[in-house]
Amino acid sequence: MGAVASTNAPLQVSTGNMYALAAFCILEGSPDLRDTHEQLKVAAVVVNRLNSSNWVREFGSGILDQLFAPGQFEVQPRYGLELDDFHSLDGATRALAAAKHSLSEQWARELMISFMRDAADPTKYQAAASAVGDATGFRGNGITNTFRQESPWDDDNLSSKQPSSIVVDWPGGDNPFF
Repeated sequence: MGAVASTNAPLQVSTGNMYALAAFCILEGSPDLRDTHEQLKVAAVVVNRLNSSNWVREFGSGILDQLFAPGQFEVQPRYGLELDDFHSLDGATRALAAAKHSLSEQWARELMISFMRDAADPTKYQAAASAVGDATGFRGNGITNTFRQESPWDDDNLSSKQPSSIVVDWPGGDNPFF
């Protein structure tokens, strides 16, 4: 798979986009919900879609556009997640806990903060993005995900467009969690 350009700027996202991305990646990343490397690989696939003109043309240029695109990641039908779930960390943790019935809201909150922390760490994010390369999709078997090119129309060299990390553009510039 392709190498990630470490000189790329971080991808700055809104709180709502990060909460949605975190919830989705936690649910899809690994069966035990704890493996942030696997979660970040799922995030890298979403970012690859944001960097590929065919996915943007088809579904939109935002994280929420890609996550909630009909027939794609199945965020709504599979997990019951809704766009309104991500206006606050409390709402997002409630939605994540409801999507995975064995998950308490406290544990969901801890998982989300851990994901956000690791997504903001260039070493951790780049390792995951490098493992995914140019993949724009994945299939899971309940144990592990297989990453692959989802469309023959994907742009070339998507991995070179990966950001160094994914960071939240916190209101007021202050990070309240970590």
